[in-house]
Amino acid sequence: MNIFPKTPNYDIIGQRKFWITFSIVLTVLIVVCPFIKKPNWGVDFAGGNEIQVQFTGDVDVSAVRHAIESAGLNDANIQQFGDPKNHEFLVRVGRSSLYTNEEFEKNAEPKIRQALPQLDAGKAGVSYNADEGDQVTITAKEGQPLTKEGVKAAVESLGIPVQDIRVITEGRSYSVLFRGVSNKVDQALRKAFPDKVAANQSPVRRVEQVGASVGSELKIAAVKSVVLSIVLILLYVGFRFDFAFATGAIVSLIHDAVIVVGFYLVSGSELNNTTIAAVLTIIGYSVNDTVIIYDRIRENMTKHKGRDLLRTINESINETLSRTIITHFTVMLSLLGLVIFTVGTLREFALAMIVGVITGTYSSVYIASPVVVWLEDVMKARREAGGKQPPSSRRVQEPADQRA
Repeated sequence: MNIFPKTPNYDIIGQRKFWITFSIVLTVLIVVCPFIKKPNWGVDFAGGNEIQVQFTGDVDVSAVRHAIESAGLNDANIQQFGDPKNHEFLVRVGRSSLYTNEEFEKNAEPKIRQALPQLDAGKAGVSYNADEGDQVTITAKEGQPLTKEGVKAAVESLGIPVQDIRVITEGRSYSVLFRGVSNKVDQALRKAFPDKVAANQSPVRRVEQVGASVGSELKIAAVKSVVLSIVLILLYVGFRFDFAFATGAIVSLIHDAVIVVGFYLVSGSELNNTTIAAVLTIIGYSVNDTVIIYDRIRENMTKHKGRDLLRTINESINETLSRTIITHFTVMLSLLGLVIFTVGTLREFALAMIVGVITGTYSSVYIASPVVVWLEDVMKARREAGGKQPPSSRRVQEPADQRA
């Protein structure tokens, strides 16, 4: 299918200096953005609690925020979740634990030891780290067994419900996850909206908790995954084409990743694991379009040996332009459906993908191929300065069927 009555002849490569300059300026602005506007790190990376709450009637967001702040949780982020008719909210609290290490040692540990006198001394008996969230490891002395029920009762003597107890060593050592921050949110909302909470039912529907240390590890893992994917793509394109083509592809992919992250920064959307999924998806999507253009360039270089490289690349981009527009238009229709009919992280993912599809199309046309031209010009100038022969990369390896 071709949307043009005949192959267009737009001078795309002739405009390369303007568009590359535009992309450089845009990229620099995005890189500077975090120093001007603090990124909205999600619970996945910053650590903390994400709590989904639901009421039986209409409640204003500002009233929910005021109720939670009155409980001492001043860093809470509140937003409507799902259909407004369901009266649901997402409460994100930057604190991963209710106690600091000092507060736990002073106020909580003595009560636990009083309820369980058979515990080991020091950290061997009661181990707590605020960076790991609302959980404590309890270990008894050798020959003085513990029971799950006794451990649960000891932790609940703090006035906090236990969410889960995991066995480390049966009868001796247990890891207890308790509802510290989420319980405080629950109590604050019950007190502030007694007529909007069902009788004998908690307004808290779901709790996700990530410790600060785990959040830092997830950040590092996210960066590694993006870098590794780009390196592998570099190797693939370099093996399939050559250095100049591989460099053009990687520059365009880095450009796409930066633009998508910039969207999250400027819009204030939460940077979390969904962001990384969006970036990796866009990288894979963009390189596919770039490789298709590169394939057409290689075919035309084989077909028209000796032709000027700029003319060959420009002609190749124009020949694939119809396919590029049709493919991206159909993808955009699917993403618009997600934006209109979904909410939460899925909607943010779709919005990021729309930005990625636009910038991926742009970079495949105006970044990847012009970088190839620039590198070829640089290498040609060096060869001429050294008195060497014309570039081998302009004689791109012919497909096997044509060499035969």
